[in-house]
Amino acid sequence: MSFPESSFGFVWSWGVIHHSADTRAILEEIHRVLKPDGKVVFMVYHQSWWNTFVRAGLYYGLIRGGLFKGHDVHQLVQLNTDGALARFYTKEELMKDLDELFNVSRIDYLGSKHQLIPFGFGPVKVFVSRLIPNVLGRWITNRPFFAYMQVVTCSVVK
Repeated sequence: MSFPESSFGFVWSWGVIHHSADTRAILEEIHRVLKPDGKVVFMVYHQSWWNTFVRAGLYYGLIRGGLFKGHDVHQLVQLNTDGALARFYTKEELMKDLDELFNVSRIDYLGSKHQLIPFGFGPVKVFVSRLIPNVLGRWITNRPFFAYMQVVTCSVVK
């Protein structure tokens, strides 16, 4: 970036960092441009058990045949996610990238009730998901086991 050091008090990134070839380099650049008391909030994809093994492994792998075409679970996640490159992070992997750069004050896990229905297409999935009350859907999917996203709030370590 062409911004001088300590230029910003706040950085927001939603759905960008995990599409880069070098997430750590982006976090270092955010750290560089933030003021000493600066904060950053960003979202990255979460590597949850549900999305990795049920959605990718069971649905795309076994039912849709991806495993029989020579793809592993990681490839199936990539093939069925937006963008040419999409990294999914466990909390531990993410904390390692944030180490020495940021103090994490909060991690929220977010998902969608559509995730609860790993099978089906378009109108069928929409119809079935409407049967799930929103409050129940959020209660289930906004937990690490199911969540599709991690929203991280942190401050600069200088």
